[in-house]
Amino acid sequence: MKKQTNWRTRTTVGVLATTMPFWAIAQDDDENDVFELSPFTVEASDNEGYRASTTLAGSRVRSNISDLGSSISVVTSEFLQDTGATDGESLLSYVGNVEVGGTQGNFSNVNLTNESTNESRNNPQRGQRVRGLVSATLTRDYFQTDIPFDSYNTERVTVNRGPNSVLFGLGSPGGIINNTTKRAYIDAADSTEVSFRVDHRGSFRANFDIARTLIEDRLAIRVAGLHENQNYKQDPAFTEDNRFYLAWNATLFKNENSNFLGRTSLRGSFEKGSIDSNPPDVVPPTDGFSSWWVGVGSQAELNQLLTVPGVDFSDIGNGAVTEAQVRAAVAGGFAEVPEGQTLDDWARIEGQFIPQTTVDRFLRGIADTNNGGRDNINFFTPYFIYPAINYNSGSSTAIGWNDPALAGIDGIMARWRPNGFSGPRDLVWSSPATGGAGFSLTSVSDRNIFDYHNRLFQGTSNEVLTDFDLYTAVIEQELFNGRAGIELAFDRQERYQSRFNPFSSATNKRISIDISEYHASGDANLDGIADGFFNENLGRPVVRWDDNPVQREWTDQDTFRATVFATLDFKDLMSSDRWGGLLGEHTVTGLYEDRTNDRRFRQTRGAWWA
Repeated sequence: MKKQTNWRTRTTVGVLATTMPFWAIAQDDDENDVFELSPFTVEASDNEGYRASTTLAGSRVRSNISDLGSSISVVTSEFLQDTGATDGESLLSYVGNVEVGGTQGNFSNVNLTNESTNESRNNPQRGQRVRGLVSATLTRDYFQTDIPFDSYNTERVTVNRGPNSVLFGLGSPGGIINNTTKRAYIDAADSTEVSFRVDHRGSFRANFDIARTLIEDRLAIRVAGLHENQNYKQDPAFTEDNRFYLAWNATLFKNENSNFLGRTSLRGSFEKGSIDSNPPDVVPPTDGFSSWWVGVGSQAELNQLLTVPGVDFSDIGNGAVTEAQVRAAVAGGFAEVPEGQTLDDWARIEGQFIPQTTVDRFLRGIADTNNGGRDNINFFTPYFIYPAINYNSGSSTAIGWNDPALAGIDGIMARWRPNGFSGPRDLVWSSPATGGAGFSLTSVSDRNIFDYHNRLFQGTSNEVLTDFDLYTAVIEQELFNGRAGIELAFDRQERYQSRFNPFSSATNKRISIDISEYHASGDANLDGIADGFFNENLGRPVVRWDDNPVQREWTDQDTFRATVFATLDFKDLMSSDRWGGLLGEHTVTGLYEDRTNDRRFRQTRGAWWA
């Protein structure tokens, strides 16, 4: 299956009035060098340890956080270093009113429909929730993104909570989580930083950050790189992350003799990365075996189920309770015998649980009151037989295809007998007993059964590969000595992801018991009679996998953005400082954004070729 989606969003002029300037002057007391800070960016020099004083959140131009009426948290690079946080999974649990999934998170982010955590496992950057509501929109320098950030090229992380973050058309009701990438600073001191990190599980992380001014007052670059091999407590889970980042900043024109035109600058960045992982899973497998011994449970547990509104014996299933339990439930007032039936007859129908039943499929269809034990089991699964032999349809008895459209194809995933076909069942496993629809399956919490702390249930079967390239270019023109300005920006993001997640959801993450006394039908001697080989795995744990596809996704995003601002200070227009101060200073900001997203999706299934 292949699917392609294209969508475009536009955001036009937003307006904000405030009472502070969006330009600033920085001065070195020793040398009296004066330089202007861009109103469209925040600087690392604005941070004092863990405290940041300015932000682009809420106005899209440089503002004092104290002047904004929004719930904003800014995480500085110093905080990232001191806590050892390197990405959203390891950082966001430190941020107030934010929850994050994963091994270092504070909520499971499980899909309640299929008991899967694949969203957090495949794309950990999405596995977060703000104010207990929904996940926040992820941005990179306020361009929407689906690329997970890393501290190696991050200057700060800003969390703008709540629907007020939708200013200028970007942000979910949960808010925005933005990472500001490292910039190249003209005439800043040259710097080189190299760091290494190891841990007791054999993980290794190395990164470098080099900043240089190549042409005085004109051109600076910054180069950063990352190589990380992350191992986890759950063996053999791992993540390998390799990235390269380049940023530049150039002053094209200083315009020092103009009262109208200010500095004209061009800056940009490029990043290339690849993430390969067999991700850990924080939710244990589900229990599909206990019911083989105890059915739905004790009489008290059955009675408790029957007190749930809408639940009766038809929801629980007759293969999960005994005849005695049905009688006791009726006697206790938890159930009523249907009209027209006697208690004895109804109890025999609804109470057919026999502990540790095994199934002889050769008794299926003959005059056996239990159909070989089949009536006591509420789960069976297709079983593939005769690998690499092709049949034209499920009912065909002749090998081969007669459809001309299939000419030249050598083989598919063999013939199989699904639910609904007549004849003996090929394979039977135990299944959990619940109260029916709306009840979640029980997780395996006993680590003596499966040590989910130290072992990854999926083993080495899962793989998630993500490759990405990002390009950003920004041209900025200041006007009227920094009292006005315009910024034109273009951002392109290319992302490819391949993911394969067997044994990760629903029945594929369930531990059951193989209760088939004989193997699925085969005819080794070709005498036309099904063989009856005893199943040597009878009574052993078994895990099902039923053809999860390999999913591949390509996403391209192009964004053009124009931002303008103008500041009016009445002190500059009036001779009276009193009236000028009363009328204050006001800034109007406008933004236009045009974003196009192209998405291609393809999933493929395995095949055995003859």
